[in-house]
Amino acid sequence: MQALFQPKIAFWNQCVPAEAAPEHQADDADGRAQRGEIQPMKLRTTGVINRHHQPVEIHKLDDQTIAGHQSDDRQAPLSRSAEQHKKRNQETATLAFAKTPPPEWLLAFWKEIDDKTFGQGFDCFVEDATCRLGVAEWNGREKIRENLRAFIDTGFTALHEVTEYWDGGSLKVFRGIVTMKPDDGSKPTVKPVMTHFFYMDEADPSKVRSWIGSVGPAAF
Repeated sequence: MQALFQPKIAFWNQCVPAEAAPEHQADDADGRAQRGEIQPMKLRTTGVINRHHQPVEIHKLDDQTIAGHQSDDRQAPLSRSAEQHKKRNQETATLAFAKTPPPEWLLAFWKEIDDKTFGQGFDCFVEDATCRLGVAEWNGREKIRENLRAFIDTGFTALHEVTEYWDGGSLKVFRGIVTMKPDDGSKPTVKPVMTHFFYMDEADPSKVRSWIGSVGPAAF
């Protein structure tokens, strides 16, 4: 019986069937089998099962480092995907919007552009306001004023009309029509749609902190 407990340790990817140990393979093995005696066995490797050896693709999260590895180790699986992490950390908010007439400060801002005066109507922005208008990216109230002046000076007169305004407190959303009349009378007047998001400043909710908007396209 002692020989039964002399195993050969198999690797994790081996199939190991049992066979009789040589020292116990006597000529009367058949006789012992007939008498119901237990025959000592040994383990013999007969084959290797192929398993995946490709590294597991992972997404390293900024706030998670695998124990015992550097933070740039990409060969070990994580408990959750980067997408789950992103969704979990997304901030959600609910705002109530009221459809109202556009406020005077907004109309005054557009009038500065339409009249090409570019004056006090721009005071609706905080000094370090940001603007993403189409492909443009302008940082600072004076940069916004300066670049809008340069754009209008390319040879046309604009007239902004706000047709729908929604007030969400910290966020103002509105749309309208811009009539763009070229100085060159041979060119047609166009009326592209405009859509804008004004994010108000937390410290001074009467001022715009961030402006994101689009106008047009003016033609196809």
